[in-house]
Amino acid sequence: DSLTVEENVAFPMREASGESETHIRRTVDRFLDAVGLSEARALRPDEISGGMRKRLGIARALALEPEIVLYDDPTAGLDPITSRRIARLILDLRARSGSTVVVVTNDMNRAFQLGDRVAMAVDGDFIVTGDRAQTEASADPRVRRFVHG
Repeated sequence: DSLTVEENVAFPMREASGESETHIRRTVDRFLDAVGLSEARALRPDEISGGMRKRLGIARALALEPEIVLYDDPTAGLDPITSRRIARLILDLRARSGSTVVVVTNDMNRAFQLGDRVAMAVDGDFIVTGDRAQTEASADPRVRRFVHG
């Protein structure tokens, strides 16, 4: 909480990456721009909204460009424009780095947008339904109820 938005994104890179300050600044700029926080770079977390803090957390995690990224409803509570921006950022990082992305969400549109394969946790069961077409065509009534309402 004592670090600015910019310092928050740079912090794990300084601790773990060994990259030059020039590289760190460029990466911070790229990710702050990608999540729409460039204008907030000098603010502290208690000076920004909850949605902005969520985007800050995503930028901070993605700046290290990890091989595997686990997201817990990364677009929940965000407005539609920001939500689409975050989803595009996740997909761009995945495409550029070849990272594996696991997203937990109850938003099927976002699940289909972000995932190549879908799995559902229902009544204690883990059901791998496949790609979008396979999920939408599932014969399992629990899956059908969730996907089709």
